[in-house]
Formats: sequence, structure tokens, C-alpha cells
Amino acid sequence: MEKRNQKRLDKKMLSHYQLQLLDDEDKRSVFLIKLTPLNSLLFFTFFMILITTLIFLGLKYSPLKEYFTSPTVENQAAYKNQLLKLNERILELENNLEANELYIKSIQAVVSGNIKAEKVDSLVVNKFHLNPDSELFKPSEEDSLFRIQIEKEEMEAMKASKNTVPDAKYFTPVKGFVTGKFDLTEKHLAVDISAGEGDVIKSIADGDVLFSNWTPDAGYTLIIRHANDIISMYKHCAKVYKKQGDMVKKGEAIAQVGNTGELTTGPHLHFELWVQGKAVDPEEYIDF
Repeated sequence: MEKRNQKRLDKKMLSHYQLQLLDDEDKRSVFLIKLTPLNSLLFFTFFMILITTLIFLGLKYSPLKEYFTSPTVENQAAYKNQLLKLNERILELENNLEANELYIKSIQAVVSGNIKAEKVDSLVVNKFHLNPDSELFKPSEEDSLFRIQIEKEEMEAMKASKNTVPDAKYFTPVKGFVTGKFDLTEKHLAVDISAGEGDVIKSIADGDVLFSNWTPDAGYTLIIRHANDIISMYKHCAKVYKKQGDMVKKGEAIAQVGNTGELTTGPHLHFELWVQGKAVDPEEYIDF
């Protein structure tokens, strides 16, 4: 009985069957294939092995594996290092941004008159407020004499200073006559250039605008930052063409000569030049 069933099964597995596709209109045979159950089983098995192999290779050697596999210890360490570097970079950018904001605020404070320019050594504002009456800040007699000597030497050096930027060639902001010279003793940290009202004022060099606004004392004012920590200031303008954050080119029109602000006696340009936080004589840098 068992042998008979086995023979019957073998016969069924080896029996031929036809898979045929017919044209619906004329009933012609379009596709014909002869199969046995054994061949069909073998073909299906081979097809499944092929598909499984392709999926395995795709997951192992293609970027898709990142979506289906958990990261290894090495990958986790690499990700952590990247996150640490990104965090350090973010902190560095935040510090630079904060310093830049303090720098701009200090310039604006000088321009608006909240801080007198002649009372500061630098345009950088200290963010920490310390009590000057503290015992820590009371100098000894030797310190006082030493400070007086240093201040005297600095004053003499500023009076005799020459161009500190080698071969710096700046564009003349406006053509006219110098009616007010740079004078530390008079606390006049600029040159006044008499010119016709409405004459075009031009940037002395490439840079970016730090300040562009109206102030009661100086009227319409522009402050531009240039390379090598150079700052140029243009005051008493009739009109300004640039706004804060704009980039300007050397010789580009930025404003018009005017007579705005309370501290003006006629149409002129009040021009200041700061080098590394120090006010300098513009005539040592520019031929007016």
C-alpha cells in the first residue's frame, strides 16, 4: 500500500502541465510553458533564494542598512565625537556673536554720547560691572606714578604716531577743505571737512556697516568696519544710503554731506578714524 502511494506521488510530481496564455480575440496561443510540480517547486525555491540574497546584499553594503541595523559601538563613538565638536562650535559662535554685539553697542554708545570717546581707550565694552571704589582698585603710590608715566608715554606716542597699517591706501571720503583738525588736547578726535551740502560721501575702503541712524548730537551717522580692525565714522550727513549690516565697497557712495545734529555749524563732514580701538589722525592715512 505504501509503495503504491509513493509511486502515485512520484507520478504526480513528474506529470507535465501546461501554462498557456491565449489572445482573447482569435484565441491564438501567445505564451506556452510546460511545467511539472517538481520543476515549479525548484524554480520557486531558486527564486526565493535569489531574492533573499539580493536583500541581504542590499542591507549589508548599501546606505539602506542605516535604517534597518542598530549602530555599532564604533559608530556610536563617532556620532558622540561629532556631537561634541558641533557643540563646541556652537559655543564658539555664541561667544563671537556676544563679543560682536558688545563691540557694536560700545560704538553706538560713543556715537550717541552716552560714553565720551575721549574717556575710553578702546571701543570694546567690559560686560562685567566692577566697583571702582573697592579696595582692590586703590593703587599704591608706586602704581600711581607708574600709571602717570605710562599715560604720558601713550599720549606722546599718539601725537607722534604714523600710519600703523603698512601701505594702506584709503579712498578720500569727500573733496573739500579741512576746517577742523585732529587735536587730542582739544579732545577733537576727527577732522572736519567743509563741502557743499548734498555732496556725495564715499566709503574709504571695503567693509560692513555697523551703525546707520540718527543721533541728536551728530545727526545722520554712519559707522563702517574695515579690515585690520579699522573703523571709519561719518557724521552730520544730510542723508545716508546704507543701513546696518550692509556691505560696502571702496569708493562706493554711502551718504550726502549735510548739516544735521546739534553739534554742527554748517555743511561739513565730521570724519573719525579708529585703528585697533584708538582714535587716530585721519590726515596721516588719507589725502584730503
